[in-house]
Amino acid sequence: MERYRVVGGTARIGLGTILGLTAEQLAPRRHLVDIVAEGKDGAAVVRPRQSLDFKIGETIDLADEPEKRLDGILEAEAGSTVRRSRKPRGARQQAPADGGNGAGEAGGGAG
Repeated sequence: MERYRVVGGTARIGLGTILGLTAEQLAPRRHLVDIVAEGKDGAAVVRPRQSLDFKIGETIDLADEPEKRLDGILEAEAGSTVRRSRKPRGARQQAPADGGNGAGEAGGGAG
């Protein structure tokens, strides 16, 4: 999971998103989430049954990259665990210019 801080308004996290909450964050939201895993300190990994709102200054741990609509609202915290590099959504690896079939070689059929 990667830790994010809310820096620009209210972060609304959609239902089904896997996230980690502290005991203090979980207490008032417990009836709105399904517990995936719970720690001894009361913190938990949860899956919301409805959208959850987090205000500026709160931190949450997300299992996946945040949705694009949360750009500018959530900021990854320095030193948090990064599982993969952050790529812009929709970015795809481009195929080789020759289509991978050796267009640079002299072409032609058997002859």
